[in-house]
Amino acid sequence: MLASAFDPTTITVARNGSINFVNNSAILHNVIFEGGNPQGGDIPNHDSGTNARTFGTAGTFGFRCSIHGTTQGGMRGSITVQ
Repeated sequence: MLASAFDPTTITVARNGSINFVNNSAILHNVIFEGGNPQGGDIPNHDSGTNARTFGTAGTFGFRCSIHGTTQGGMRGSITVQ
């Protein structure tokens, strides 16, 4: 079964807080941020590992996997930074 969803799909973090994006599926994924990039920017294609991103600006940031998140219901989520 393909890992085709972020878990969780929405999250709230304090300004200057970090979020770990973990891929342990052995399937190629990436994370493209919409509405502004966190420190470290987009996460390139990878099939395993953990990538942390820090959000220094308040607001709501969408994110998606460009490989699996281009269709409706695909791999998408949002981060609210307070």
